[in-house]
Amino acid sequence: MSKASRNRVIYQNEFLYTSLDATGYHFENKTTSDPDCVLRNVLPDNCSGNLVTQLHRIQAINYTVNTNYINVNQYGQLARVGGVSATNPDITLDFEYFLADGYNEQAVGFVTDGSTQALFNHMVTDGRFGQNFFISTAPEGHNIVNSNLDKFRRVNRSRFKNGTLQLPFQFKNIDSDITTLGIGNAFLSQYAVTAEVGSLPKARLSYDAFNVAVYKDFCNLPIPAVQPINSQCDRDIRFSLPDTYESFVYSKLKGMEDIALQDGVPGIRPNDISISLGDIGLISQQLNTQSDYGIGSAHIQGFTINIPIGTTKVNRLGNSYSFTRLLNFPTRITIEVTAFVSELKKIHSAIQDMCSKVPKDIILELYDCRGVSECNGSIEASATNMKYVIKGALLESEGFSLDISNSKSVSMTLHATVSGPEDLDQGFFIYGKSNMPRRPQILSWGQHL
Repeated sequence: MSKASRNRVIYQNEFLYTSLDATGYHFENKTTSDPDCVLRNVLPDNCSGNLVTQLHRIQAINYTVNTNYINVNQYGQLARVGGVSATNPDITLDFEYFLADGYNEQAVGFVTDGSTQALFNHMVTDGRFGQNFFISTAPEGHNIVNSNLDKFRRVNRSRFKNGTLQLPFQFKNIDSDITTLGIGNAFLSQYAVTAEVGSLPKARLSYDAFNVAVYKDFCNLPIPAVQPINSQCDRDIRFSLPDTYESFVYSKLKGMEDIALQDGVPGIRPNDISISLGDIGLISQQLNTQSDYGIGSAHIQGFTINIPIGTTKVNRLGNSYSFTRLLNFPTRITIEVTAFVSELKKIHSAIQDMCSKVPKDIILELYDCRGVSECNGSIEASATNMKYVIKGALLESEGFSLDISNSKSVSMTLHATVSGPEDLDQGFFIYGKSNMPRRPQILSWGQHL
């Protein structure tokens, strides 16, 4: 009996990756496999580059598999005859991460140019049938970040004879101490952003998936996705997990000689966040916190942006899995804001003010004073890490509270709508300074230019 490579799993041992096209090629140029394990660290902009992308600053990962059985009973027998699985299992995945610069959002398919609906790629799938996620687990006591995963592979002793490796040697004869869990055909079901005074802002994403698979390696493995046409896993399309990295610079850019690059920011601080509410309150009037904003910026204590995205499974006889899955749009955005009350409005009545109310744009900005970014081949200072713009928001409720121990506060609930991908007047927009065609050229921070 072989000795267990781990007695427990903690956050040190795991890492999360994704590939945007669940059933498509996981290497560039329609490369189907990586038999010699030489393509896994090739950047996607190169020939046969790896399209599996890592995610950063993960704080929690949860996944669940619920099987759906129908009990079969019959007259004359009290106990059930058996159970039949009438539908595919319900597989859910959710994870949380600290907000940084929009890199993770881009990796999971969000558009982060600030001018296109952020959910465009989830509304217009272009033939994609979900995306894949991969969770790698290293032996106990080992980090995955900045590690060469090859060190966890070992040659199968059966390939040795009298101490000599028998040729021909193939990678399939290698054992690995890395376990990979693959979640196939994952569809986004929720995106939420939360921040409050005293904690770092973070995002939470939830997915519904079709399949889950476990592998004893990390290189040249069959994808976990199911083909919607025949409900079969495609064994011919393979994936490999790349080594992880932090604070990377891929190419020499103009201006880099004038900046001392440092490690990436661990997380955005609460005091690096500004939010503009467009003076949307009926009763409360928020004071300015940034001179650029004007009336509507608030003494925010906490906020939540929640975007649930429903999906509809479309089944048919002869298919074990749904042959397609449709996202339900339009979808509703809910924004909840808590702030200290400073002034009340000088209006005749709330009823009269309601008559003149029009939808507002909610702007949330996350800063890093040390930030740098790439612009037309040069490096430049960029204080804005991320910007959320929710267009066409309306106020639903505004509640006030005050007690002996606390300052008077106001809680506001607003909502907006994400409609069609071409609608630029209302919806959800994200700007991230890491926005690049494939993955960011720079994810580093440094001193002021």
